[in-house]
Amino acid sequence: QVYRGMLESNEITDAAVNATCGQVVRYKGQVCDIYYSSSNGGASEDGTIVFDVDAPYLIGKMDPFEDAADFTLKKWSITKSSDEITEILQSKDYEAEKIVGIVPTRSAIGNVSALSFIDESGSVLHINGRRCYNILGLYSCRFDITQDADDFIFIGGGWGHNCGMSQWGANAMADVYGYDYEDIIRFYFTGAYVA
Repeated sequence: QVYRGMLESNEITDAAVNATCGQVVRYKGQVCDIYYSSSNGGASEDGTIVFDVDAPYLIGKMDPFEDAADFTLKKWSITKSSDEITEILQSKDYEAEKIVGIVPTRSAIGNVSALSFIDESGSVLHINGRRCYNILGLYSCRFDITQDADDFIFIGGGWGHNCGMSQWGANAMADVYGYDYEDIIRFYFTGAYVA
């Protein structure tokens, strides 16, 4: 999943490289820009939302395959106090008084695409895209928010930006379900193929 240099290569990785040498992912003949993250928590996201990239093969979709894999951050929960969130926002030069509410905006697939932070004066700070959850130290855009007094509880799954291929989902597709790399590409990149 992570490139650690040639010292980490072995017979299996060398065989995979040799078997696919010269092959690229294409959409209608054109070479694709490919994105991947560790995991998506059950749904990928559109390229327009994540990277402002409008590509027909980067379409968010439900991903049932991660369920069959066991990995770190498959499910996670992070609690942050109102004061912590306020300090984070202020440290990033956002003007906000004490945060008393957070309202998510969701994409068509159900991932968080923006957060509106409401402070005690009633002012609303709206932050779009990956920044809205990265700034809080959350692992992905697939989460729910509950509030308990001055605490905000973020309960989600996945690790990364959620655009394109889930590495853990691809792993499960191959190891658990027997799909090959071409099947995996076709699933995660709508309308794309290897050639």
